[in-house]
Amino acid sequence: MIEDTEQDGSKFFLSEIRAIEEYLVVTFGLLSQGVKNLAVSSQYVNQIFDVFEAYADISGFKITTSQTLGADIDGLTKTPDECKDRDQFYIAQHILNMNKVLNDYIKYFLQKQDQILAKSQSSYYFGDSVTYADLALYTIYFSIKSENFAFEFDSPSYPHINKLI
Repeated sequence: MIEDTEQDGSKFFLSEIRAIEEYLVVTFGLLSQGVKNLAVSSQYVNQIFDVFEAYADISGFKITTSQTLGADIDGLTKTPDECKDRDQFYIAQHILNMNKVLNDYIKYFLQKQDQILAKSQSSYYFGDSVTYADLALYTIYFSIKSENFAFEFDSPSYPHINKLI
């Protein structure tokens, strides 16, 4: 949540993360210049958030399952082959499948984004300074790195992404 106090003392509130980000991006001048660059930047940011949503789906499933069945159940703590109970096997298998989808999507995403950044004269998406798209890419990197999903980001296969990060 963000609360901003205007000069006249009135308060402005936002509570949705994307709205807060967009408000801050405009406030601090981090938009790319020109209507076409703005549209392309929005496209990149949405693609970046697709990665985050796939990651959030896994986290959400684990949290919900943990709250419903307990944090130490086999389906959350073991591989499918290690689970003796059928229900636990399916939980573990579902997590494994979601992780594979996320990892495959991250690889595809990084290939495309590295190709885009390769065309840049700088290490940024637009111009020679940080914009919303650059911050969004770093944010997803930082978020999924904390959960050990960023190993693909760190790959030497994506030199332009590594340079931006």
